[in-house]
Amino acid sequence: MLLAAAARQLRPHRTLLLPALRSPLKEEPAESFSDRADMLRACAADARVPAGISLFEKRRGVTTYTWQALLHFRGLYPAAEIYFLMGSDCLPGFGRWRRPDSILSSARLLVGRRKGFPAGPAGGYPAVFLKGVFPEVSSTGLRAALYRGDVPREVPPAAARIIKERGLYLGRLRERVLSRLGPGRAAHTLACARLACDIAASRGSDARAAAVAALVHDYAKELDPRRLEKICRSAGLGVPSLEETVRRAPQLLHSWVSAHLARAELGVEDPRVLRAAARHTLGHPSMSELDKTIFVADLAAPDRTFPGAARLRRLALRDLDAAAALGARMKTEWLRRSGRWIHPLGLETCLKLNS
Repeated sequence: MLLAAAARQLRPHRTLLLPALRSPLKEEPAESFSDRADMLRACAADARVPAGISLFEKRRGVTTYTWQALLHFRGLYPAAEIYFLMGSDCLPGFGRWRRPDSILSSARLLVGRRKGFPAGPAGGYPAVFLKGVFPEVSSTGLRAALYRGDVPREVPPAAARIIKERGLYLGRLRERVLSRLGPGRAAHTLACARLACDIAASRGSDARAAAVAALVHDYAKELDPRRLEKICRSAGLGVPSLEETVRRAPQLLHSWVSAHLARAELGVEDPRVLRAAARHTLGHPSMSELDKTIFVADLAAPDRTFPGAARLRRLALRDLDAAAALGARMKTEWLRRSGRWIHPLGLETCLKLNS
């Protein structure tokens, strides 16, 4: 890891790790400040790097830019030579950071080379480079893998232990959902979550929202049709063509009930996630990107083996809109060939997506 290499090469008098309260350039942190600080502390101990954890950003209580943090530490240690550690993947965009010149007046950039990224200063900004080349690690990619239930080898063992013990990165939610489902449905849910995260990652969109929606999309799938109908009526879920759906295909109700129970029992509050879960079976004429992601991930998850499933998966990673249109068409054509009832909403979705 970069920190261990920097500690070996520079032998600094003091090393400080600065967990962000929230990053001005990234999505809201998935886990609490204290959990992230504990993982940092454990990783440093595992790597045998004597490092302290600074609570500066937490105490400040607002989004903090790097120049502000370094100005603070320059004030604390006016005579010290301060290094700011980063990977070379950050160099190309350094000039777009807030007040880069202020950062350089407070500290020297200490950079670890990552394969495929600049091996020297970018934009004329001076930097000190560590010896060697370090693995390309994307925090976004690591989080996406954790959301889908995988622990990449790049995650230090100390952090992996805390993640497992505390059910972080959706571990707690995943456990609650899977405990309600039979083995086959649980396997499909995990497969759907993996594909949804892959689709989100391929588009640079919110992998956490995709993972949550995929995890809860079939939460009510194994409920008895009468139970599904009762919940729809008592909760006033507003299912289109409810009476005909109850009569002709009551199992379709599980989409709306899954979203409802995800909020009532699992504490899922994000309206984007709940809407995507509710729309995963029939879709909707005005689907959002997240809606399409879950619609396609459910239909083309790796556990699906019908003709065309693999093609649909590949397409989803290249062109989500085309995959959603193809998926809706495949569903409608299958229902027509098998003589099954086609829900008006599913038909409307197919016509809209393929218009």
